[in-house]
Formats: sequence, C-alpha cells, structure tokens
Amino acid sequence: SALEKIASSPVSMESANQVTAPMYIANPFRGAKAVSLFSTHPPAEERIRILRNMAHGAAFKDYNAAYSAVTHRGGVIPKTAIVSDEPIGVRTASAAATTASPKQSQRQVGDIMRKVSGFTFIDCACGVRLKVPPTFAGRTLHCPRCNRKHNA
Repeated sequence: SALEKIASSPVSMESANQVTAPMYIANPFRGAKAVSLFSTHPPAEERIRILRNMAHGAAFKDYNAAYSAVTHRGGVIPKTAIVSDEPIGVRTASAAATTASPKQSQRQVGDIMRKVSGFTFIDCACGVRLKVPPTFAGRTLHCPRCNRKHNA
C-alpha cells in the first residue's frame, strides 16, 4: 500500500530531471517512455502487481514466479540464487503495531523529526522525556515535573 501511495502521489517533484529520474521510487515524469528505458526498477504499477501476486510467500522463488506471471517473461533471479525450497512465510499484521493511539503516533513522529533536527533527549527518573534543541546554550536544565537537575 505504501508503493501505491507513492505512485499516486500528486506531489510534484521539481528537483527531478532527466538524469535523476531513474533514481526515484516512482517515475516523476509520468508517461515519459524515454526515462523508463534507463530505469533500474519496473514501473510502480507493475511492481505493485508483482507484490500482490506474492501473497503466499516472500522467498526469491516466490518473487520470480510472481514476476513471470505478471510480465509474461522469464524470471529475473538467477537459478543459483534460489538454493532452498523452504518457504518464507509472509508475516501477518501484529496487534502491537496497531495499538498506538493517534496521540502516541503523533508524538513518535515528532520525536523522529526532532532527532533528525539534532535534538538531544534526556529521560528523567520521574518519567518525563526532555527534548533539548541543538541551539540550547545552557549547561544544565531542570525537569518541569520534578525540578530534578540534568546536564545538557
């Protein structure tokens, strides 16, 4: 479903040009056949059909069979890479992944963005997580809940 969202995204990719277009997950120049010739991956729609065809397993042989069924061409994985006939089952969704509340999910995304932006995280003994911006000039800070002193 993530690949479907990327492929159908209305976001324009202004930074794409003829040289960088093959590196994008989805073709930034929809319908441009010349760019497709140099692409390292099949078109997103074809990849989605291949992945949907792999519902029974995730081994190389399963991908190869799905690729052949969708494209009506031979497989793309060399026979030497398919050394085992043991199936690799497809993982089912777990309840743990879906139990986060919208507020918890939003907090996790915010923390990821802060980490990327250079924030430092300090966990206080009282349970508060202090988020220190990279521009913080002080040497110490106090927890707003318990007033415990922390080194920045």
